[in-house]
This record gives sequence, C-alpha cells and structure tokens, in this order.
Amino acid sequence: MQCHGRIVAGNEVYTLHAQVGDSVVKYGDVVLQLDQVEFVDSSGLGALVRLVQAARAKGGDLKLSGVPPKSSRRWP
Repeated sequence: MQCHGRIVAGNEVYTLHAQVGDSVVKYGDVVLQLDQVEFVDSSGLGALVRLVQAARAKGGDLKLSGVPPKSSRRWP
C-alpha cells in the first residue's frame, strides 16, 4: 500500500487506520510503502505502532518499506 504526504494527527491517521485495517482483514499481511511520505508526527508514529499490533493480533502482519534514512536535527 503506497502512502504519500503526511501521517499526522487527524484525518490522515484515521484514514490510514481504516484502509490498513480493511487490507489486513482482506489480505492478512500488508506492506506500507513510505518513500513518498514527507512527515510523520508523534500521532502518526503511534498509529503505525498500533496498526502493527492490531495486524498481529488478527494473525497478519504489517511491514514498513521505503522508510527514509534517519535525518539528523540539532536541538538548541
């Protein structure tokens, strides 16, 4: 499943959760392609973790592919 844009609190997380949930029921295992995702906030990261847990609880699995390399950021 190709993801793009942002995975952030609100409609984006809700839509992702609904689509992945449906795909897990239909296919069992799901791969999220994240190479076109520009930004993931803490709610988006939490949603990804919950989706993995939910998929595994239903006998499936969720894998992440195309995760961008870790970006470094300086904190003041």
